[in-house]
Amino acid sequence: MWSDPIVKETRELRESYASEHNHDIDAIFKDIQKRQSATGRKLVSRPPRKPSFKSNLNNLALNQQKLWAEYLQKIKASGNSHPEIK
Repeated sequence: MWSDPIVKETRELRESYASEHNHDIDAIFKDIQKRQSATGRKLVSRPPRKPSFKSNLNNLALNQQKLWAEYLQKIKASGNSHPEIK
């Protein structure tokens, strides 16, 4: 089986880094935060967004209505009959 050397190296580095922190996700997170603050760079922090499940459903419904209307117009323009066209 072929093995990508870059993927292999990345996985080895990830495993090494995780084992340095005993695979403790909280310790890894704290280390990442410490490294970020040590860079001296300005980091962008945005407030968490609420998922907009309802608006996504509304957009999907509107898109389906638009596609259906376009489909019916094409059928009317072609002169074919369809039970939904009046």
